[in-house]
Amino acid sequence: MNCQPMSSPAPSASSSSQLGARLRDAFWLDAALREVSARSTAQQTALRTQYLAGARRADIAEQLTDEQSAVASLLLYREAITHFALAVALARDPAFDARGPAAASPFALLEDLAARGLIGKAPPELAEAKAILTTHTDPLAFDALSVEDLLRKRAAVGAASRALRELIEPRSVREIKVSRYTRSAVLAALAVVLLGWLGWRVSRPTNLALHKPVTINARHPDSTAPLDNSGAVNGEIEGSYGVHTSIGGGWVTVDLQKVYKLTGIKLYNRADGYFADGLPYILELSQDGKTFTVATQRALPFSSSSPWTQDLPETPARYVRVRSANYVAFTEIEVFGKT
Repeated sequence: MNCQPMSSPAPSASSSSQLGARLRDAFWLDAALREVSARSTAQQTALRTQYLAGARRADIAEQLTDEQSAVASLLLYREAITHFALAVALARDPAFDARGPAAASPFALLEDLAARGLIGKAPPELAEAKAILTTHTDPLAFDALSVEDLLRKRAAVGAASRALRELIEPRSVREIKVSRYTRSAVLAALAVVLLGWLGWRVSRPTNLALHKPVTINARHPDSTAPLDNSGAVNGEIEGSYGVHTSIGGGWVTVDLQKVYKLTGIKLYNRADGYFADGLPYILELSQDGKTFTVATQRALPFSSSSPWTQDLPETPARYVRVRSANYVAFTEIEVFGKT
């Protein structure tokens, strides 16, 4: 019997799956919850005490950004690193005693944890911080440095403090569960918003007039509208108008390019005033572009922000015309219907 070798998953698919799992784990805080749940109450209390002590010092050091405060921030970072190292040890080694001799040197402590496989390789920022903090042990050593050297060393030690802080999960089980609940609630709210938006996108009527050909009886000599009359159907509400016919009887016709059963129109008046000059506007419909039938008319003023909205009883038409005994000027016309 011929046996075909089993095919292994494509590396890209495996990588995508692993990435997705990591993202889900990070979002739902699964690893954090497992880690904290495994700790004893005493372990969690001691860890949190050390973490908060380090956080208080690091937060103040982060705020001391001027040159005069560089020495003070360096000293605070040094203390913060010590407390963060103790917190890491308490998190990884349940038997660790923060008052024992192993707690004397934070860098030796971290190296020991790494050697025993309790933590991964120490962040690279710690090596530079170790060189700086173990070399300058004299209380006045930092005061003797130049400003440039002092600022460089502060930046390096600050980066080490932040990298070490990220290794610690100080939250309690309850705090993590609250965060999970909050994230779940936010995700549910976003899902509702997204579904509502998708429903609106699917259900909203399509503007049949958008970018369709427009003809007019004649252009007003001072009109600033596009020469091809496209301003009437470009989907924009202009600050003045999208189309402007000549005075003395004007009309604007939109060719929908095929017959639809029209259910309504929305006409946005010119936005620069003179709202009533062309009224009444007469709305006419046609299937062949030659014979037009009056559908309705509008004598009451309307504007670009409060347009003329008119329902139609599924009237078959290809051409939609707005006519006036004076002139026609508006910013946009929208036409709705179905095939």
